Amino acid sequence: MNFAKTLAAKRIAILPLLSLLAACSYGPERLHVDLENAIAKPNSHTFAVAVEVARVRDPVGFLSRFPNGGVQDVIATEARVYLIDIDKASIDLVAHLADFGGIPNPKSVSAAGWRDDTLYLSLFGYGAYSSRRGDHLDDPRHVYFKVPPSGMVEKIESLPEKRIRERQTGPLQTPPFLRLGKGYLDIRIGIDDRTGQASNGAIFSLDPVTGEPSLTFLDSQPTTP
Repeated sequence: MNFAKTLAAKRIAILPLLSLLAACSYGPERLHVDLENAIAKPNSHTFAVAVEVARVRDPVGFLSRFPNGGVQDVIATEARVYLIDIDKASIDLVAHLADFGGIPNPKSVSAAGWRDDTLYLSLFGYGAYSSRRGDHLDDPRHVYFKVPPSGMVEKIESLPEKRIRERQTGPLQTPPFLRLGKGYLDIRIGIDDRTGQASNGAIFSLDPVTGEPSLTFLDSQPTTP
């Protein structure tokens, strides 16, 4: 009899614990995609796009989401850089930087400019994140890379001072050039377009679920890598 009472008491004690665990859990894994920036290569119909991709799980349950919606469980992050050639209708993944180049708490990746035919990349973030302290603002991290024409990504100590970032608004010079307009997960592309109407253009976009890129010319079907 005493044994049965003890077992029943244990079961009753476990129930609140199970409810608590259910209240502070996470949902299924998914991709979170951010299109960070895009820059045109001077005197060409080519441009680079920098993308941050994270594998995350969203908080579910009352405790996990209290008081401000909760904090995602970030499983892994990476930086991707695509090179898009409008003339060839091609999309090439020229940089795939797992773990965000070694930055514990990544914040941004950007295509930082061109020098000759070499593309430069800049990654930024902080030291390890603490749920109590937040970002370690006293521990900023900067990592730089270059992508030469050979396609071999190389880590570098700093960015060269003389880098070119093609103008993307206002009157532009003699073709070839591109006018780029960044959206949330897409880039509107004007090809040799001084008017800003993009009557002769295309759209680069990222799938919000898979992160896969595509290039769609106006009145045509999308092109994927």
